[in-house]
Amino acid sequence: MRDCKRLSELTNCTIENLHLMGGEPLLHPEIIKIMEISRKYFQVGVIEIVTNGILLLKQKELFWEKCRENDIKISITQYPISINYGAIESKAKKYNVNLSYYFIGTKTMQKRPLDMRGRQDIENNFKMCHMSNNCIQLCDGKLYTCVVIAYIPIFNKYFNQSFEVTKEDYVDIYEVNNKKEIFDFLCKPVPFCKYCNIKKMVRGLDWSVSKKDISEWI
Repeated sequence: MRDCKRLSELTNCTIENLHLMGGEPLLHPEIIKIMEISRKYFQVGVIEIVTNGILLLKQKELFWEKCRENDIKISITQYPISINYGAIESKAKKYNVNLSYYFIGTKTMQKRPLDMRGRQDIENNFKMCHMSNNCIQLCDGKLYTCVVIAYIPIFNKYFNQSFEVTKEDYVDIYEVNNKKEIFDFLCKPVPFCKYCNIKKMVRGLDWSVSKKDISEWI
């Protein structure tokens, strides 16, 4: 709540689009509270839950009512798994909740390997990366230009690695005075870009469940 309040102050309560994501956001025990806080502090703009849809039909009536009340859009990423999308669409229609599909028919994956030695061209990586300025992540009071930087500490802990995140890799929303300072930061490459090996990115891999092996990332 504190971070939403601060961003609201910096943006005059206005955003273009706010995604509530995960992991899987519907696993969060306080997803309704998160929805309400988001709309309280961002009264103008699209707020959407990006979900794989598995848990939507298990949500209680209150969830759907709060989606409608707070004008929360539901965006489903379609994976090659068995889900009754027709029933979900009917439920959304019943409660007058805006429902769309974030990605349709996602049957392949891509791998953007990490260079563990950090020898990649920072400027070129930033220009070629589809996530730079397209997947801005808020985590613990900090804004990151991509999701990888924000959650690499989890990767480091799980795989016993040491990818470094410095103060130059994020902007602290409590240390800036206005949104221009945020935009000035986000439009530039950061030191962490040296770890992404964009040139060896592989597309069209068969979709599958992660084996949680480091080879999937390097």
